[in-house]
This record gives sequence, C-alpha cells and structure tokens, in this order.
Amino acid sequence: DNVGQAASSLVEEESRASFKHRIGEIWYQELDEDRLEPSLFEIANLLNTRATGKANIDYAKINLIAAEKARGISAFDSCCKYASNGISMLPENKWTFHPDLTVKLYSLAAEAEGFLGH
Repeated sequence: DNVGQAASSLVEEESRASFKHRIGEIWYQELDEDRLEPSLFEIANLLNTRATGKANIDYAKINLIAAEKARGISAFDSCCKYASNGISMLPENKWTFHPDLTVKLYSLAAEAEGFLGH
C-alpha cells in the first residue's frame, strides 16, 4: 500500500530490517500455536530479516515449521531457505543440546536440495 511504501522509504535499510524483525517478534509473541499457522510464512520471513546467524532456538523452530509446511506444498526452494535459516540460528553446541531439531533441519535442507537437483 502507498502509506507503507512512503513510511518505508523514510527508514534506512538497516533500520528497516530491524523494524521488520521487531514486527515479527511482536507478532510471534502475540499468537498461540493455533493462530500461528495461517501467518507462519509471514512471521518467519519477518524474523529472518535480521535473526539469521544469531542463535535462537525459538526462531529455529519457527523456521523448521515453515520448512515442513513449504515441503508439504512442494515449495522446495522455500523449504530449503527456511531450513537453512533455521540451521544458522542453532547454537554451536546444537548436536549436544538440540539433536532432534538439528537432524530435522539438516534433513529437510538435504531433501529440498535433492528435489531441486543440487
């Protein structure tokens, strides 16, 4: 919409990413699991604008759910993107403290890459 575009043009790129990330955080915190599903991709995309590379298990889990949903609709490029973002949000000790989440994210990424022919 025009109002959103005008507001965005006033904000520098870094501030815009931070702003989008904050919107995603607020949106995620306000929704319970049942209400998260319809907005899952939008929330994951907003959280991923700035969170990629920082350890955050909650955001890694959101990316896992988004990757699974994308795989379910055969959107393998998106599945790979969400799984990769989730992997980048895992802590260094991921195999010790989060083995199930780690295996799921790596498996989804590998499966999606396979379907994409990579």
